[in-house]
Amino acid sequence: MAGLDLREYAGLFAGYTELRVQENRSTYIAFVKGNNTANVRSVTSGVSARTYRNGSWGFASSPEITPDAVSSVVKQATDNALFLDSREGKEKGPLAAPLGSSENDFSTRKPRLSQKELLDFVRQVDDGIAGRYPRLASRSVYLQCLDIEKTLLTSDGSYAYSMIPRSQIHVLLCVEKDGQPVELMDSYGGLGQFEDVFDSPSSLWKEIEQQYEHLMRKSEGVFADAGVKTCALDAKLAGILAHEAIGHTCEADLVMGGSVAGDWMGRKWPARW
Repeated sequence: MAGLDLREYAGLFAGYTELRVQENRSTYIAFVKGNNTANVRSVTSGVSARTYRNGSWGFASSPEITPDAVSSVVKQATDNALFLDSREGKEKGPLAAPLGSSENDFSTRKPRLSQKELLDFVRQVDDGIAGRYPRLASRSVYLQCLDIEKTLLTSDGSYAYSMIPRSQIHVLLCVEKDGQPVELMDSYGGLGQFEDVFDSPSSLWKEIEQQYEHLMRKSEGVFADAGVKTCALDAKLAGILAHEAIGHTCEADLVMGGSVAGDWMGRKWPARW
């Protein structure tokens, strides 16, 4: 999306309009037991617009980000809004549109590594695991990098830009116990482009060592007896359970679709929840 300024298209807006472009750049590299099974880099992108007209919305989109595509999308969205307005006749007033502006760019300032350099990095991690833990029955190392770049412009002058990257290395370790595989997977990294998140393969050894020790303890575990038990939950697991059991049921589309939280519309939830 380099060099694209949505403000150049503001003159095409007729009525309240939102113009948005997005580009996702991903890298995926995988090693399974020393074999390079994936080495992919891809880009997906698109532009969309929606226009408001007396309570009706018109929408249009295109997978291309070119001047012609942007212009065409704005025109189609405007035409669609006019068409729906002529059929629906909602006769609603203009939207309240307070101005806002936001820019968040987490791009690295360091020189970018080539695909080969990323591949060599993952290979070194895989080789290091193989050398350190000969008891493993198998191992897998995956690198996933995703840059999500978005720009939004409204006819009222609000503007937002973000470039949110995430870089992660996933490590799956497996041992055999009594002829059965026992696996443990963990992920390293997070917000930022690869060059800011990972220094060298050696920076991962401490965490991978902890993962291996956890795997060995897991391999010595036994199945719990059936019945009602008192459980002590790790904070991360408790948070996930709360998110899945309560958080999703409170999402607007699910509430409107009939989730149990729908009975609490407009009411304060009890503290015990």
